[in-house]
Amino acid sequence: MGKTLTRISRNLYIQTYEASRTWIFRYSFQGRTRDLGLGPLVRVTVAKAETLSDELRDKIARGIDPQLERGGRQPKAPSFREAAADYIKRTIPGLKHPKSREQWGNSLAAYAYPHIGRMPISLVRPADVAPCMAPIWISHRETSRKARSRIEQVMNAAKAAGYFKGENPARLDVLQDQLPQRPRR
Repeated sequence: MGKTLTRISRNLYIQTYEASRTWIFRYSFQGRTRDLGLGPLVRVTVAKAETLSDELRDKIARGIDPQLERGGRQPKAPSFREAAADYIKRTIPGLKHPKSREQWGNSLAAYAYPHIGRMPISLVRPADVAPCMAPIWISHRETSRKARSRIEQVMNAAKAAGYFKGENPARLDVLQDQLPQRPRR
């Protein structure tokens, strides 16, 4: 007799195999279906299994793969360009004006991608972001403000997805010491 799965609630199953019965959390992450064991029925109560299931669903909603996290492995960090493309794809529908949608990709393509586009997002530091901004920091204040803000937003999304820890390297207070001093208006 093979393994059988009995659905108990959303994502939560009991797997029966010969004489053993275990809790299984079945989920889909990045297009792949995965099963994560939560423990045997004799040790894990229904309430505990439901609580664990809720916690795991929250992690998935934040872009964290529970199976990789449990194994101590972090997902492979995408390049800045890949992370930006993913963020733009999710964000653009919320932008009202078509010109704003176009400017998002254009500003990153012009100022960020030549310097940090192929770099793994987990390795981007303030010293890497500064060269993106330096050519326009003084001469094009508004353009540099928007480009820096967009880089910061992409980095925030990557941090939320667990691709890096620590301070956002594009935050103005972190980056300001790396850029030339702007003259007062």
